[in-house]
Amino acid sequence: MMNIKAVKSKIVRPASIEFKNLIRAFFVICFLAYPFTPYAVYILLGINLALCLLLYVLRFVFLPKAQTFHEPKLKWLKGDNKDFVSIHVPICNEPPELVLKTLRSLSQIDYVSYEVIVLSNNTKDKALWLPIKLFCSAQGTLFKFHHIDEVKGFKAGALNLCLDLSNPKAKYIMTVDADYEVSGRLLNHGITKMKLEKLSFLQFPQSYSNGIENKNYLEKEYAHFFQLYMLPSAEKGATLLTGTLSLIEKSALERIGGWDSSSVTEDAKTSLKLLLAGMKGSYEHLSAGRGVMPMDMTTLRKQRQRWSLGNAQTLFSLNLNNIRGLGRAKLIMVLLQLTAWQDFLLIPFLFFIFNALNVLFLGESIDGAVGAGLLAASSIVLSLLLKATFYFIKLKSVLSFKEILRVFLVSVGLAFESNLGWVKSLGVKAQTFVRTNKFSMESDKSALVPHVT
Repeated sequence: MMNIKAVKSKIVRPASIEFKNLIRAFFVICFLAYPFTPYAVYILLGINLALCLLLYVLRFVFLPKAQTFHEPKLKWLKGDNKDFVSIHVPICNEPPELVLKTLRSLSQIDYVSYEVIVLSNNTKDKALWLPIKLFCSAQGTLFKFHHIDEVKGFKAGALNLCLDLSNPKAKYIMTVDADYEVSGRLLNHGITKMKLEKLSFLQFPQSYSNGIENKNYLEKEYAHFFQLYMLPSAEKGATLLTGTLSLIEKSALERIGGWDSSSVTEDAKTSLKLLLAGMKGSYEHLSAGRGVMPMDMTTLRKQRQRWSLGNAQTLFSLNLNNIRGLGRAKLIMVLLQLTAWQDFLLIPFLFFIFNALNVLFLGESIDGAVGAGLLAASSIVLSLLLKATFYFIKLKSVLSFKEILRVFLVSVGLAFESNLGWVKSLGVKAQTFVRTNKFSMESDKSALVPHVT
C-alpha cells in the first residue's frame, strides 16, 4: 500500500519565481503610487485591457468550433480488460438518496475486476451516511464503505485516503462525484482507450440530468467548456482533469505524490503535475455519466468562484522551469483551460464603483477619472463584445442564435464570481474549500431555467 505522505516528502520541488507575489506587488505599487500620479490607474487598466485582448486572440486562434457530445451510449470497444480498477467516491454531507443513485449505477458497470470505495468524510450527521453504509454492506465485497472525520486537505485529502484504502492489485483509479450516475460501459471503454493510446489518464465530459425539457441554458453554458476547450487540448497533449469521470493509472498518481491539496481544484493541479512529469493524458468526447447541476444562485455562485479560484491557484503555481518543460503548444492549451471563466471585467468595474463612492461621499472625482473612466468603459464594452462574438462564432455549430444568446447571458451573470476567484487567489490567507451544496439541487429545479416561448 502506498503512503502518500512519504512520497510527497521525497518530491524535489524546483526553485521558482512566485508569479502570484509579483502580481500582488504590482497592485500594491499602483495603490501606493496613486497619490503621487493619477496615471497609476491608467497603467492598471491598460494592462488589464491588454491581457483581455491577448486572451481572446488565443481563444479565437487556438480553439476550433464546438462539437456536440456523442449521445447517449458509449461504444463497446473490443479488449481483454481484466486490470483491476478502484472507483473512488468521496462524500461529504450529501443527500443519501442522491448518493445511492450513484452507487446503484456503479453496481451495474459491465466490467469484471473493480471495487467501489465510498469515503464519508467530515460528516457529523449520522443520518446522512448510515443509509449509505447499510447499502454498501448489503452489496458484498464490491463496495467498501469508510467513515472518517476531520479529514484535511479538502477533496484532495479524501481522495488520497481513498488511494491508500484501495486494493493493492488496482492498476487504475477512477473518480466519480457523489451525484453522478454512470454508463455501464464506462470502464470497458475507458480502459481500452487508455491501453490503445498508452495513456496515464483520461477524462470524460460532464453532463447533467436535471435540465428541464432541454431548456436549461445553464447546462449549455457548462457544456461549452468541454465542447470548445477539451478537444484541442487533447490534440496537443495538454488535457486537464475536471474532477469526476476521471480515469488515472494508479502508478502515475503515486509517482507525483497523490492528489495535490494546494489548490481547491485538485483535479486541475494534479493533472498539471502529471503533464509536467511527462505523462500522457487525453479526453474522450463521449457522455459517460450524468450529474446534477446547482439549482439555486447561491450554490451556483460559490461553485463558479471556487472553480476560478482553484484554476488561478494552479496557474500561479507554474514557474519558469514548468513553462519551459511544457513547451509552447501545451502551455497555451493549459492557459486556455485554466482561464476559461476569466473575462477581465472586475478591475474596470471596481474602478467605477470606487470613483462613484468618492463622488458620493467626498463630493469629488478621482484625479484623472475622466480619461480612466473612458478606458474602463472601453474595457468593459470590448470584453463583452469579444465574448459575444467568440460565443457566436464558436458555438453556432451546436447551438441556435437564441441559445447562444442565453448562454452568453448566463456567463455574464456569473462574471463577477468568475473574476473574484482570481482576486482571492492573490490573498495571503489560506483558502477554504467551499463544497457544492447538493441538497439545493434536489429542491427548486426551475429557479435557474429561463422561460422559453
